[in-house]
Amino acid sequence: MDVALATAAHLPNMDPDEMRLVPALAALGIAAKPIVWEHEFDWSSVRACVVRSTWGYYLAREEFLAWSERVAQKTKIFNAPEVLRWNTHKRYLAELEARGVRVVPTAFVDRRADLAEIARARGWCDVVVKPAVSAGAYGALRTDDPARAQAHLDAIVAKGDAMVQPYLPSVEARGEISLIFFDGALSHAVRKHAQLDGAGGREGSEPRVEPEDDEARFARAVLEAAPFRDLLYARVDIARDADGAPCLMELEVSEPSLFLAHGDAAARFAAAIARRL
Repeated sequence: MDVALATAAHLPNMDPDEMRLVPALAALGIAAKPIVWEHEFDWSSVRACVVRSTWGYYLAREEFLAWSERVAQKTKIFNAPEVLRWNTHKRYLAELEARGVRVVPTAFVDRRADLAEIARARGWCDVVVKPAVSAGAYGALRTDDPARAQAHLDAIVAKGDAMVQPYLPSVEARGEISLIFFDGALSHAVRKHAQLDGAGGREGSEPRVEPEDDEARFARAVLEAAPFRDLLYARVDIARDADGAPCLMELEVSEPSLFLAHGDAAARFAAAIARRL
């Protein structure tokens, strides 16, 4: 085997969309299979490890990061451990904002705080509350019940950092536009719709779209602002703010869904991996 595709114990055969990468790599003469990151494995036996459907890492973030560092001592891992550490806490949004990126306004909360006061001070009428270490819609709550929202914030802060953001109506009306990059080159884009039922989970199969020119320019500017230049894969999630301007919802460079069913996306990803070998 040449490449281990890291996955989670509850997805030992990986997500079906991600599995499209296996035949795409095989077509290039590269043998790959999913390997559960939580299980024992000789990582020195492969030429590289590509982090894929390790969903649920946020429930054991430090263990996940320690695992990635151990793997890096044995073989190549993409994306690199320092990228994973930076990207698996949403405070990276504040860093990108400081670098000039227009992001969804975010208040980070690390101790008991009055949610109503946070919203009032910023002029937010409709907010989303979620953990700063999460993925998908895990732990995200949008509600018009102030007591429920405050209780949710308190429960998150009791375990770790929280974040509060204004809800963007465009996410529901138009959806997010996710632009996927391999080796810094734009591959394809999809339209996603909000998942704020609090149930978590990943996105389903989303329609491919052609990003607007300002969205493509914005996504490239986000990658330029990121502190890492050697990203094998990246997904830039964009929504329109109240002024209609693109703003960053997420920069996903840890284990994002890459929607490989679209066109020859899997082949492009496989070619990017092959170049790294």
